[in-house]
Amino acid sequence: MDRAALIGALQRATPASLACTAALEEGADFEVSDGTTATVDLITIYSRRAKHVAAVGLEHGGFDRALSDLSACPADAVRLGHVTDRAGQRHYQLFLTPDADDVVACLWVHHEP
Repeated sequence: MDRAALIGALQRATPASLACTAALEEGADFEVSDGTTATVDLITIYSRRAKHVAAVGLEHGGFDRALSDLSACPADAVRLGHVTDRAGQRHYQLFLTPDADDVVACLWVHHEP
């Protein structure tokens, strides 16, 4: 997937998605996986991660919305992607439709290079 296609797929009106789009436009590194992961498994994993980052006081955003969006997603599996914004010190986690045409959810955590 190229940068322009990912930016196009990321057109969501959430703070995390808007910040991720800006990071991509500024040249942040990104990767989108080829395979898919079961949506129900990701909901379990990221529910735990949300509790963990809150417990350790790590700056983060978008977890509640991402979990809600994943729960509402009709697909049994989604593709994973990530964006590393070294300038903004954020790691964005993306959840895409299996064909990678749309971003289902986006969240971020503070990232120190």
